[in-house]
Amino acid sequence: WTQRIEAVGDLSAVQDVALASEVPGKVVEIAFESGAPVAAGDVLVRLDDADDRAQLASLRADLELAELEDARLGGLRGSAAFSQSQLDRARAQVASLKAQVDRQQVLIGRKLIRAPFDGVLGIRRVSLGDIVAPGTPLVRLQSLDPIYVDLTVPERVRGRIATGQRLELSVAAWPDRTFAGELSVVSPDVDVRSRTLMLRGELANADGRLQPGMFATVHLI
Repeated sequence: WTQRIEAVGDLSAVQDVALASEVPGKVVEIAFESGAPVAAGDVLVRLDDADDRAQLASLRADLELAELEDARLGGLRGSAAFSQSQLDRARAQVASLKAQVDRQQVLIGRKLIRAPFDGVLGIRRVSLGDIVAPGTPLVRLQSLDPIYVDLTVPERVRGRIATGQRLELSVAAWPDRTFAGELSVVSPDVDVRSRTLMLRGELANADGRLQPGMFATVHLI
């Protein structure tokens, strides 16, 4: 005799992020389509970095000159014209310019907004020519395979549930289909007001039929 515990739950993405820029800038390229799948590392949006690259070229030229001066002063070691203080200042200048070059390269890298993980994009919220501020949402990215279902059950059934337990769920969008998964997390605490326990299940979702936000009827087997 198969025992079932019925509950209601909500579907949620394993990873869900609203992508935004860390730095201000003008959008000069949009390299994605709304609703498209992307892989981790794919470039999605590029901000104008012409001024930053010019600054980087200037810093590299200054660094090259400072390295030549450092080498020249180092070559004077042991002669009457040698000055340790001048050599120390030259080497400090080289170190400072190297740090500035590295910082400028990091800033240029932040002008490229990339996908942090494999997933599916939402609706584009930015257009070419937009001036974006740090934190301005550009597009939403969600990882949908696998997908989570979060549900609550009364505390009295705690002795009948355990991680790894099989579950089945159905959603209104696909009334003739049952989706199978397993219980992956049992919350360690009970809500003192409702006397319920939070659970999380995980289901394969290769065909993308299950979507975050859907309401589900869940049966724990």
